Amino acid sequence: MRASRLIGLIGLAGLLASPAGAVVVPGFNPRIEDVIVGPKVRPQAVRTEGTWYTLPGRVAPGPGGTIWLVETQGQAITDGTLRARFAGVENVEVTLVVRAVLSEDQKRVVDAYGMYLKGRDVALVRIQNGRTEVVKKARLYRHRADGVELVAQLFDRHLIVNIYDGDKGALLGSLSTSDLPRHPGSIGLVAGDRWLSDSPMTLLTTRPLCQDVPSDAHRGPPHVVRIAEVSGVRPKDWGDVMERFPGEPPTVAVRTGPVGVERLFCDGPELLSVTNDLPWKFVDTTYRMARGRDPVQAGRGFDLTKSYKNVDMVNALLTGWHRRYPRNTQLHRIGTSRQGRPIMALAIAERIEVNDPRPSMLLNASHHANEPVSTEFVLDAIQQLLESKKPSRAVGRILRGMVVWCVPVVNPDGNWGFFELSRGLGRKNARDLDGDGRYTDRDGVDLNRNYPFKWGALGEKGSQSDPLSRYYRGDRPASEPETQAMMALANQERFAGSISFHTGTIAVLAPYTIDDTQNPEPNEAWTVAEEIVKGLPPHPQNRPFKVVRQLYSVDGTDQDWLRHEHGTLALLVEGAQYTPRDLSAVPPIVESVRPLWVRLLERFVEGPAVSGNVTDSEGRPVYAEVRVGGVNLREGERWMTRCRDGRFDRYLAGPGPYTVEIRARGYPPIVMAGQARKGKREHLKVRLPGPAVPSADCPVR
Repeated sequence: MRASRLIGLIGLAGLLASPAGAVVVPGFNPRIEDVIVGPKVRPQAVRTEGTWYTLPGRVAPGPGGTIWLVETQGQAITDGTLRARFAGVENVEVTLVVRAVLSEDQKRVVDAYGMYLKGRDVALVRIQNGRTEVVKKARLYRHRADGVELVAQLFDRHLIVNIYDGDKGALLGSLSTSDLPRHPGSIGLVAGDRWLSDSPMTLLTTRPLCQDVPSDAHRGPPHVVRIAEVSGVRPKDWGDVMERFPGEPPTVAVRTGPVGVERLFCDGPELLSVTNDLPWKFVDTTYRMARGRDPVQAGRGFDLTKSYKNVDMVNALLTGWHRRYPRNTQLHRIGTSRQGRPIMALAIAERIEVNDPRPSMLLNASHHANEPVSTEFVLDAIQQLLESKKPSRAVGRILRGMVVWCVPVVNPDGNWGFFELSRGLGRKNARDLDGDGRYTDRDGVDLNRNYPFKWGALGEKGSQSDPLSRYYRGDRPASEPETQAMMALANQERFAGSISFHTGTIAVLAPYTIDDTQNPEPNEAWTVAEEIVKGLPPHPQNRPFKVVRQLYSVDGTDQDWLRHEHGTLALLVEGAQYTPRDLSAVPPIVESVRPLWVRLLERFVEGPAVSGNVTDSEGRPVYAEVRVGGVNLREGERWMTRCRDGRFDRYLAGPGPYTVEIRARGYPPIVMAGQARKGKREHLKVRLPGPAVPSADCPVR
């Protein structure tokens, strides 16, 4: 079966950007490489299936062309360096196979590893018993050239693939595995349906390992090799020591380049693991130095500028703030992640109470934990609310008028995976989908596609059913404990407003963001979003904040669920285009985002807004539906009072007369009228005649 029938193409793991002037490493050396396909070499295959067009410097499939296999110098390929170039990549669909074994009838590949290329999508695939399984994926997002060059290095059971721009030599992506079959086999091509003959392979070479190895071990994209640290072994001879691990024998992680890996293989100890998929800890020295240490104290709190933070560092900060400001904070464990990590929230208000009667707001980050700057936005909010010796007028009013719930890391397992295991992790949580007990890029659910409102409503357009996808929505709505924790908190507090922080561009998303979902009319969420971005100073990454409905098609998101379920004015803020390596670039980004949450919260305090409490004749809270008159709800919304105190809170689009209709089981509807004013939030006390009717949906506390 052709590759196109075996592999679904879904967007994938983030790829490395290449520095200016980058070159392919190791570079092409015709003196030591065996050229199988090249400008002056007529390709010779040992086995083909179907028609193939072969000329010097050109191999492409013809009618029925599916398999084209070769051996080099009469020998099967085991270890070595393999180089392949393809022209016109948009019209290429091929699997470049290594250690390939054919079926008895010689018509199909039954065992091999392969590098699959289809346009801008690439993947490592494992062919076993004739069936193809995707191991890892990547997408050439930054690719602008007409062709690509793949450089694969085979070391026993380890395979490293780096993908380069065919014109400029810039690195486009990296993939690796340590699960290569140990048997020898052929190299060659398995063609997919989309490969057109006018986009040929133009170069194919091999080089045995340990012959004329270049001297510069550090050149090229970074790799990390784990080796045993035994007597006589000097890891620093091959690269930079990143981390040591206890055990018998102890092991050490060494950072080096593609050439350094070859030198280690040829001259050093056994390679226990090899990867070019580095975790954040191996690319950020400041983080590596800060991890595992106590928060740095400064002034009335902590210095947040020393490094990015894993979930343990974040939780240490939350604990530290709670100890310093016990009268103004409550520290809550709102849930537990797939791997058992706590999901922590810090609730902040002036003289906060248990079951505080004030309105609640939500600031959260790291649904997608590979966006660490998003966590910095929430930590900054906590710092501004707690550490100011003389709070601004806005902060003072916020502290007195509401409870601000801060959840800096919704996805703690993803956060840990991104920082400590691989930068390819973190977007999804750590649900073990393949049951192997490890957290890899084959695992996880995208938490921000897992919420129940219109979960999977757009099919494969708004989220994905393929577990390998970065946008995998899970096998059912709210399947994940992290999603359930955020929903339970929202059900408890009935937030008036919220911001979910992300990174990837500069924008404010106002609900509803899901295709074909009808917004309330008038839509106060859009009105308020435009108010809070008005007049903002330029963003340091040179893009202004704009209010948009969506960046692309989505479903199952937290902000749309909050909006539909509770009427929350739920915004999503994309606060940075990318994660800066230079920490000095982070504070200006954080400062540019700060006015958004301040303005959103202050807008509720100042109004126009309306709040109230619905109680029975004896003052007990009533579970009631509250509708603002003149607002047309078109998606079956029923926005209810808060269970513990019968409270409701609504932003209003603008000043002017308004009505509020209250409907509760066992009572006739009540309509109350008022005049909304700018600079004022109305508070209604609604007392219904007679005792409350108990509700199983929202038991009276």
